[in-house]
Formats: sequence, C-alpha cells, structure tokens
Amino acid sequence: EHIDSIANTQEIDFSYIPSKNDHGIFILRPLPWHCKRPRYDQPSPLEIYLWKLWNREDVGLFCDETFMIGQNEAFDALLTQGRSKLIPMICCTQRPVWISRFCFSEASFIQVFDLIDARDIQTVEGFVPIVWGEEIPLREHESFYFDVSRKQMYRWKPVPPMKEIRKVFAAKLHRKWRWL
Repeated sequence: EHIDSIANTQEIDFSYIPSKNDHGIFILRPLPWHCKRPRYDQPSPLEIYLWKLWNREDVGLFCDETFMIGQNEAFDALLTQGRSKLIPMICCTQRPVWISRFCFSEASFIQVFDLIDARDIQTVEGFVPIVWGEEIPLREHESFYFDVSRKQMYRWKPVPPMKEIRKVFAAKLHRKWRWL
C-alpha cells in the first residue's frame, strides 16, 4: 500500500520493459508460479524478464520478499554484475537463509532488523559483524545498517512517516530515475 501511494507508479506485466525515456516507478507483481521453472532446462517467466532487464541496463530494481525468486541465474547475474550495468538493487526478505548468498556477498550496504530464527541469524552473522545476543536489543522498527566498504555498523531509528518518504520519492523521480 505504501509503494502504491507514491506518485508516478505504474503497474506493468512481463511484456513491458521500460525504455530509456520512461521515468517513474514500474511495479511488476509476479505470482509464485512466475518464479518457478516449468522444467529443469527452461527458465521461469521471471528469469526471462530479469534477463531482459540485464540487457536493458540503467534501471533500478527493488525486490520485496526476495526469497520467492528462488534459484535464478538472471537474478544472480544482476546481483554480481548489476553495478557495471547501472542496475542498483534493493533486496528485502524476512528469511535471509532462503535467499541467494550473492544478496550479501555483493552488497554495498546491509540493513538488518530483529531476527528470531537461528538459521537466519547464522546467515546474517556470516556477513555482518553482529554477535546476536551481545548487541543492545533493537527496539520496534529499529535496525542495524552495515556499510560494507567502510566496515562500519550504525544503529538506525525507525523510518520517517510515509508523507515524508513520498516527498523524497517525488524529488528523486523529478531527476528522472527509473525503478522497477
């Protein structure tokens, strides 16, 4: 609902690839079966689409519930080669253990909210210098933010109200960024 409330958003389907002249936020909502390969030797509809974005270049990608993507060669290519193709990525998940390790190993920044599952904690501890249980407990909606290149950890307060976030998006979209 929050993304839908941002101005200049447009729902798209797998047939739509934003052109270099298109600006705004384009929302693709793949269903679970779009993420699965129909056969072992065939790519999923989502994988085919991600290869098109890889070829298109110069488009940002925000993935919510990243664990749904599963084994996907195009997604891993975007994670490992996306910076050189001007494809920044933001990948969100509540289950770090279920996502591609490239989401962590290729990240410039990692943001961590409270975790309770031991496997998820172990996955995050493999990439972020947090020793769960030794850090001061996170309050509701607080997070740890790890700057990978500086090897610096920050503790972040909750995000501002949605009204303020919409203002930031409006300013950035005015500069003609494209996000999918």
